[in-house]
Amino acid sequence: MTDSARGSRPFVLGLVGGIVVLALLFAFTVLLPKSGGGEPDALPDSLPGGLRASDVARDQDSAEQQGRAEDFAERQRGVNESGAEQLEELFDAPAAVRTYQDEQFQRQATITVVETGAGPFLPNGPPFDPAFVDLERNVSDLVKVGDGVCALYYQQPVPEGQDVPADQDQPQALQCQLGADGATYQLFGRGLDADEAVEILEGLAD
Repeated sequence: MTDSARGSRPFVLGLVGGIVVLALLFAFTVLLPKSGGGEPDALPDSLPGGLRASDVARDQDSAEQQGRAEDFAERQRGVNESGAEQLEELFDAPAAVRTYQDEQFQRQATITVVETGAGPFLPNGPPFDPAFVDLERNVSDLVKVGDGVCALYYQQPVPEGQDVPADQDQPQALQCQLGADGATYQLFGRGLDADEAVEILEGLAD
């Protein structure tokens, strides 16, 4: 491999990685909340960290705003019910999905529970040492936290030999899975770290 080709690899990987993460963020913040299902009563109205269910209308300052909030909540409930039917058909098992957000809409978590045993969690294929592609940190990483496993997604890779910038220490998005009592708990989110995500799943599984 020439020095030129070797030097361009992090740039190309960074470009591709950035596109992948943007696509994932779009899926987490736009598509996933609209594709969830299940019975909302099976999951709580709120989660730790100020996260509240999106299918419950929040109090607004005006009647017009309140009407829009209630319409959105009703639509979210309908989408969840429709999604639940599809998930149950796919997995032949009861399922529930609910999306949560904080007041500033900076932290979001979509919880999925399927009443079937959890299998290996490899959303991006098997992990590997980023040094093989001349990186200190790849755009995604797979880590074990307690009894859960999380896939972490970063904005861009870090070239080999460089320190991870302080403002890029936390993942832009993550996906975590926990198996408990014959059920699979998953969280898709942003604005959370792996410890927070797994703690939420462990609390739901207890």
